[in-house]
Amino acid sequence: MAMNWQDGYVTEIPYTQGFYHHLSPANLDLCLLTKQVKSPRLDQRFTYCELACGQGLTTNVLAAAYPQGEFYATDFNPTHVAQAQDLAQATGLTNVTFSDQSFQEYLETDLPPFDFISLHGIYSWISGENRRVIQAFLKQKLKVGGVVYVSYNTLPGWAVMAPIQKLMQFQRERSTGTVVERLKTTLEFVELLKTNQGIYLQHPWLQSRLEQLKSQDVSYLVHELFNQHWHPLYVDEVMTEMATAKLNYVGSAHLVDHVDAFNLTPTAINHLTTLSDPVLRELVRDFYLNTQFRRDVYVRGAVTLSGEAQVSRLQNMQFILTVLPNLVKLEHQTGAGQVQLQASLYQPVVEHLASGAVTVGELVVRLAPQGITLQQIGQTLIVLTGLGYAHPVVGNGAQRERFNRVIIERAETAGELQFLASPLIGNGVKVSHLELLLLLAEQRQQPAVEFVWQILSRRGLQLTHEGKVLDTPEANRKFLKEQAANFQHQGRPLLQQLGI
Repeated sequence: MAMNWQDGYVTEIPYTQGFYHHLSPANLDLCLLTKQVKSPRLDQRFTYCELACGQGLTTNVLAAAYPQGEFYATDFNPTHVAQAQDLAQATGLTNVTFSDQSFQEYLETDLPPFDFISLHGIYSWISGENRRVIQAFLKQKLKVGGVVYVSYNTLPGWAVMAPIQKLMQFQRERSTGTVVERLKTTLEFVELLKTNQGIYLQHPWLQSRLEQLKSQDVSYLVHELFNQHWHPLYVDEVMTEMATAKLNYVGSAHLVDHVDAFNLTPTAINHLTTLSDPVLRELVRDFYLNTQFRRDVYVRGAVTLSGEAQVSRLQNMQFILTVLPNLVKLEHQTGAGQVQLQASLYQPVVEHLASGAVTVGELVVRLAPQGITLQQIGQTLIVLTGLGYAHPVVGNGAQRERFNRVIIERAETAGELQFLASPLIGNGVKVSHLELLLLLAEQRQQPAVEFVWQILSRRGLQLTHEGKVLDTPEANRKFLKEQAANFQHQGRPLLQQLGI
């Protein structure tokens, strides 16, 4: 009997339009550098593939941000691929190719060998058979020295929720209606068990997780919890499977994971240093953190950089601030509790980055009188980048005007695309719907406040301020005037600094 093309995966409702900056070659390059591993060069032609690309926003933004890259992506949902192709064609991208083939079909397709292959949010939502096809794809299509990004739901973090997913899946198969209606029915079913004081539902962490579900995007929940194949994996299991493609684990694509003091208590750090087995150490670390989601980076044929080569490369790297300086927070809630970043270290670095791109070597010279060392600067930049406050500079800032212009134009009738491409940093830059409309007013040379208000009025949208809906035209116009002034004074110059 022929296999259903959906193969247990939800296709009734499109997945969310998300951009995932961890998949950026620049982010993966920095991850490898922190681990003293050589990575593919980004200043020349490279090839990149995303498996299960969803609606293709990440691939499209990266293709716009890296004109020297050749991008390929597949997603077996043709609706997703149609959306991806539409954006690529509308924005004039010529370095990206989309396909709606299955993993097996894509494996058999004539494709170039890849420097980068990424899999975001798919590996633990598919069957074991499909995971084996992916392993074969990585083995056949990845270059020696190539990099793989794979994210997945992880145990032990999902252990408490796994029985609830099983119950929801079981109930879903016995419900009727659209997939959204069935999601609502299953959530109500679980809530009834909680109301009836089912013992399992009294678990404190589970109660907190169920409360979160109530406020999360419906499309996300359907794809997260309603797939037939939903298999959170231990890190050692993924390492074993990646080894079949000759891949070695390097580290996390989430850069703050590289700084133990940011995530773990001193006693946990001390314990982990006593574990000589690197696989056991990663597994135990997940137990300390109750990790729910991993973003792992693998390399085929990892070449170790000498300490001198690592330092030289780091000193020549440029970094730039990607947010306004006043948005950089020094207090963060992490696995280690409330972490206070050292103001005497972070503030000087932020101040220098805010004035424009600067090399690490130049930062060392500027901050030496304050007793700040290269090692301290390096760790500070890793944390700032991991938190989304800073980013390495990888390009010359040449604008992809058509791509960003189309994204801005689409803000007039929709608001889900909220990332612009920055070739300067080789990544997407988050821009709010309101900021996109202000950019559209600038693009059309229209008075900002009245232009934006007319669009919002036509679409029946109202602005909110401090949690309250602004329910009169006068209040909306006043707020718009303030936001437009702030944007021109702060937000617009920042975008220009990032090559947008």
